[in-house]
Amino acid sequence: MNGYYFDNNDNMISKDEALLLCEVKHKMIIKPSIDTGGGKNVVLFSNINGETDNENHELTNLFENYGSDFIVQKVVEQRRATRS
Repeated sequence: MNGYYFDNNDNMISKDEALLLCEVKHKMIIKPSIDTGGGKNVVLFSNINGETDNENHELTNLFENYGSDFIVQKVVEQRRATRS
């Protein structure tokens, strides 16, 4: 946010700490935090050792492409409802 990084508890963290938080074995989404209507500029990616599966971009490059106002979130899989 505005060039600063925050964790999921709204604690300010460094860029290196933000990159480490993305070192998970889950699908992630990166998107602008401003002007995101209609899925505009939303990218789905996985990250392994700093390399993403998004056109082989390094995670640091992905961060730089989004500038200073973006959000990275873990993808939440929707469960299907079961009938009783």
